[in-house]
Amino acid sequence: MDNKQTIKELTEKFPFQLLFANYGNADARTPAIERINYEYCTIEYITEGEGYLECAGKVSLLKKDSIYFLHKHQKHRYWPNPRSPWQKIFFIADGPLMEQLLKIYGVDQIYFVENCSSIFHYFTEIMSLCSSSAPDKDLRGSVLFHQFVMDLYEMIYARYWQMPEEINILKKYLDENTERKVNLDEICQQVSRSKPHLIRLFKKYTGSTPYDYLMKKRIDHAKLMLIHSTMPIKEIAGKLQFSDQYYFSNYFKKVTGGSPSEFKRHVIQIRLRP
Repeated sequence: MDNKQTIKELTEKFPFQLLFANYGNADARTPAIERINYEYCTIEYITEGEGYLECAGKVSLLKKDSIYFLHKHQKHRYWPNPRSPWQKIFFIADGPLMEQLLKIYGVDQIYFVENCSSIFHYFTEIMSLCSSSAPDKDLRGSVLFHQFVMDLYEMIYARYWQMPEEINILKKYLDENTERKVNLDEICQQVSRSKPHLIRLFKKYTGSTPYDYLMKKRIDHAKLMLIHSTMPIKEIAGKLQFSDQYYFSNYFKKVTGGSPSEFKRHVIQIRLRP
């Protein structure tokens, strides 16, 4: 039995398949893509622009250098921001080894990761491999994929390993109080830290102040309510502890580029497209 025949037999039985890789270019008229019980796993890297991903009951605005996952068996919907449509590079994989690697490294429940420029090279390498006629494409692809998932794992979780316990406590407190008034004094007393020190420490490890972090969470929550409820904008503003509708609308527009009513109208238009 020669080497070519051996490789062919191995790849036919191999539990990882690198199915496709390409660039994805969108414009303001590109419709939303929606799937139920998706049959593969697609991982996309945003090289320019931005867009929205709706999955697991949450809508997220994703920007340049973010990665997002369209997991196998997942229901999802995604579309470009018409004001700045995203440009992407992506690959599609399948097989039990792919599923096991994502699960082992705790990435199977991750839907997007921001600031991923350090692992962009995997996408170009996988695209180059996918376009080749190498008989061991899937074998080599599995090695690249494993390295990619390991690096991603370190990116996602290393920051939490390094965070002091008081920062994890504050982060959890903010995550759980998007609809309630927060009082940093309570956490400061709990962790025996002054407020200025705790704010500086939080920014050092998360990249934002507790206030900015909480407001981002509230805007994400507002998007979800605008999409999945008939709640008036004024009521959403009050529920998320904004002082009034005017402040809420202005802040929402500052963060997303459009008002809450424009966001809701755009989502409705996307859903009505064939």
